[in-house]
Amino acid sequence: MLQARKSRERVLESATKLNSVVLQLEAAAAQLRVAQTIQSSTTLLKGMQSLMSIPQLRSVCVNMSKEMMKAGMIEEALNDVMAVDDDMEVEAEGEVDKILQEVVGDILSKAGTAKAREAAKKQEEAKVDVAEPDALAARLANLDS
Repeated sequence: MLQARKSRERVLESATKLNSVVLQLEAAAAQLRVAQTIQSSTTLLKGMQSLMSIPQLRSVCVNMSKEMMKAGMIEEALNDVMAVDDDMEVEAEGEVDKILQEVVGDILSKAGTAKAREAAKKQEEAKVDVAEPDALAARLANLDS
């Protein structure tokens, strides 16, 4: 029984050592992958550096900055001009409306008074019709006969 217990402990100890070795191997493999990735990125960066030098990159960035500033100024100027155009357009529309009201105002007022007269006549007829139900009944009787 004692021997069985000792052998069990040895087996557990061996399993633990094997587990430790497996974990160390996995860590070494991960480090190898990281080293390979760093090496490939280093190669890539060297290639990029050979394609474009730092002073050249700096001059390109400065030129680009100048062009962007010019574009910004041009855009602001265009926006200012457009704002002035919008104001002028609103004023022009106001003037056109005033002229139309002056020219067409008389015609519209005459048409409005004619419509008002027609509406007044219709209201009077409606009042007469409502006020005289006997007259309506008589008209209806005349129509039937």
